[in-house]
Amino acid sequence: MGQLVFQAALGGAVNLIGPNISATTNFTLPGADGTNGQALTTNGSGTLGFSSIVSGAAGSNTQVQFNNGGNFGASSSLTWSGTILTSTGFAGPLNGTVGATTANTGNFTTLTTSSTVTVNGGTANGVTYLNGSKVLTSGSALTFDGTDFKMPNGGSILIGASASGGSLIAINGTAAAQRVVIGTSGTDGVINVSRTSGTSPNLIFQQESTEVMRLTSTSLYTASGINVGIGTSSPAARLDVISPSASDGIPAAIFRAPTGVGNAGGAAFYANSTDTNARNWYLCANVESYGDFIIKVGTSQGSNPTAGTAVAKFSSAGNLGLGVTPSAWRSDAQAIQNGGGAIFNYNDDRIFLGQNSYIDSGAADKFIANGYATRYRQYQGTHAFYVSTVSNSSGAGASQSLTQAMTLTEGGSLLVGTTTEFAKLSVIVPNGADRNLIQAGVTSATNGLTVKWNNATSTLRVNIQNLPTSATGLASGDLYVLAGVLMVA
Repeated sequence: MGQLVFQAALGGAVNLIGPNISATTNFTLPGADGTNGQALTTNGSGTLGFSSIVSGAAGSNTQVQFNNGGNFGASSSLTWSGTILTSTGFAGPLNGTVGATTANTGNFTTLTTSSTVTVNGGTANGVTYLNGSKVLTSGSALTFDGTDFKMPNGGSILIGASASGGSLIAINGTAAAQRVVIGTSGTDGVINVSRTSGTSPNLIFQQESTEVMRLTSTSLYTASGINVGIGTSSPAARLDVISPSASDGIPAAIFRAPTGVGNAGGAAFYANSTDTNARNWYLCANVESYGDFIIKVGTSQGSNPTAGTAVAKFSSAGNLGLGVTPSAWRSDAQAIQNGGGAIFNYNDDRIFLGQNSYIDSGAADKFIANGYATRYRQYQGTHAFYVSTVSNSSGAGASQSLTQAMTLTEGGSLLVGTTTEFAKLSVIVPNGADRNLIQAGVTSATNGLTVKWNNATSTLRVNIQNLPTSATGLASGDLYVLAGVLMVA
């Protein structure tokens, strides 16, 4: 170890002692003196020179110090409060912990930029998201290019203005062309929800760019030639409905009306023809009373059948009125009524044909309208004919009294005026007046046989006109008159 000694005149000395090293270190001294206040410094390579020495920190309080041409420098753009490092700009890689202002060290609370932020890694147009490890990442499965937001891999979603190839396209155009398309392009989708300016949206179903069905705010309709199947994938008609099994108790279709009589739920059948004889028909329920079913027909070609003429009316009891409302028949009767006439039965084995006559719910005989009434009954081989002897003037529903005027028994006997069989032909007339029992003639009532009851004498009188006056040509037993005497041939 060597040393350099500077001996002072007063006896002291300044010693420069070299380090104890095996190698040689050279220092090159400056060629001139420095300025006032400068110190001898090295450039790190053995060359010595004179440099100014900063006596304190640069800038203002909290400003971070940095090397500024060999001196301390500071700027208001980079400050340190003791807890928060603040910078108005940043360039270059950012590594380590930034913004440790909360317990979650390394999270940014606020990141503000005045220009574009560029990320060197990731996928072009890839949407950044937190993955399962909460790492901010991006990929090709979710992209946004500034126009379209896409999920192109397997059942993609495309929200944009004109791109194609997605399974879902949501297009927010102008008011005159707003639409949502599900399909293969922005204009020809399988399902197209669209609208024009000032109209309600339409739901349109397409096949090969051709519209096949449309749902509007008021209707659902299909294109020409399209069959609709409900319960079947092979509809054979414009509407083909397959009913569930009978055990399900579910009908093929239900036509339901609002509550109240007159709010009929029905089905209309239109002729779709301009022929003057074409008519539209309407089937409806609960029109005039609860439980009824009415068939109506339009009054002219193309007219609305709901306001047409009722040609058939069924009551809830199963009675049918043709052109009229059926009367209130007894509960066990089934009737077909047309105007003042009716065919009906009850107790399963009685068949009736009546005119101006029905049997009400209390099993009483009633008039359908004013006038006389007749009724024919067929029951267990017997034919009975009834008449009312008094003309009704009290309107529909008035009580009537029917008389069994004639009967043809199951044995072939004819009973007139009686229900008791006295002979094959039994004719009974009431007492109290002259009555013709039998009147047989050819052209008038006075040229044949008359059998009458004379009430005054209580005798039966027989009058025979136009009998032969001789037996010539007569068979044995024939009657003839000879000189005013009744003879037998």
